[in-house]
Amino acid sequence: MSRRDDRSRLDDTAAAALYQLHAKTLFAYVRSRLASWQDSEDIVVDVFLVALESELFPRLAERAQIAWLRRVTQHKIADFYRTAGRKPSVNIDDVADVLQDHDSPEDAALRGEEYLALRSVVEELSPEQQSILRMRFSEGLRCAQIAARLGKQEGTVRKILSRTLNQLRTLYMKSLREVR
Repeated sequence: MSRRDDRSRLDDTAAAALYQLHAKTLFAYVRSRLASWQDSEDIVVDVFLVALESELFPRLAERAQIAWLRRVTQHKIADFYRTAGRKPSVNIDDVADVLQDHDSPEDAALRGEEYLALRSVVEELSPEQQSILRMRFSEGLRCAQIAARLGKQEGTVRKILSRTLNQLRTLYMKSLREVR
């Protein structure tokens, strides 16, 4: 890493003043282009980090700095959309719900018993019913896609799936009553 000339770097007060002047405007611009509040904040912070790390930025006139900030913001938004498909996105609220649901050992054991009961009930179904359930719920296929795979009509697959779920529900509830 090269050492930068202290005169070419933004000092803390200049950076704070720059942020105070332009952060709200840039945030509004980014927010109008992104759905997520957090992603918008992240982009604005990234823009100012780039400005702080730039050797050229402090030497620019005020109007040129504004133009430079806008241009970097546009590039950051483009980068966000370019990489959005490549990186998984998880809503933090969904993760928080999962993390807060700490099961006791007893709950985990009961859930394990329920999974075993369900598995044994599924094994009682016909191979065609098992196959349709697997395609629908494990592979996430729609009825039309399942029908195309099986060479059946979509309506037929819907009926089989509906009847299978009803049968599965009945057998599962019966097996749970027998266990308890």
